[in-house]
Amino acid sequence: MPTVSGRPVPIEQVAQRCRQGRDLVYTWPHQAESVAPAIQARVYALWPSELALLQKAIPEARPVPARARREPAVRAS
Repeated sequence: MPTVSGRPVPIEQVAQRCRQGRDLVYTWPHQAESVAPAIQARVYALWPSELALLQKAIPEARPVPARARREPAVRAS
């Protein structure tokens, strides 16, 4: 699965994290540039159809939109 930072994460690793109770933080690919750099490696860029398939494959997944966890972007001085 692709993260916003471009790093692919194996589905098995995502499933393990979900089983451990971690949220599945996602954003739609066309909104990826609005995700703060500090959390891009932990946010998955998924289309709605991909999210639906993922929820079927990993019933423990708790999808949370990245905008619900928005961290302030670092601004250059």
